[in-house]
Amino acid sequence: MTNRIVIIHDLGHATAAMRAAAAYGRRVILRSAPNAASYLSAAVFNAIVEDGAQAVPGARFDAVYDCGAEPGFALNALRHGVKTVRVDAAGDVLRKISEIAEQLGASVEAYDGDGDGDGDVAPVLDLALEKDPDAACRDWFDRP
Repeated sequence: MTNRIVIIHDLGHATAAMRAAAAYGRRVILRSAPNAASYLSAAVFNAIVEDGAQAVPGARFDAVYDCGAEPGFALNALRHGVKTVRVDAAGDVLRKISEIAEQLGASVEAYDGDGDGDGDVAPVLDLALEKDPDAACRDWFDRP
């Protein structure tokens, strides 16, 4: 696995993940919590990611905003500049959202665990479960 998925909940989590990824010369996938769009605005998520990128210059990352089973949240996020949304939607709805995302220079991640649409579930590190996010991220990126 070259990229690691880290679920972030705030700026401290974002910077911890970015620092660890940069230290290991890796790219990190910063994902909001499941269904975060129901309580965290797209603007706030974008600000967390942008502030993290400023705090860790040169960090390589992708940011994924989780919209749960709410296609409307995904469309709103795309309109507000989110570059990748994750949504649990049926085939036609997912296809339509993907078409809109493409027109906006963005993308949609399937809701199968890792976003590649193959149905498997990739391991993730959820920093809400960690007492020391920096140490947890270093350990996460140190694994083969």
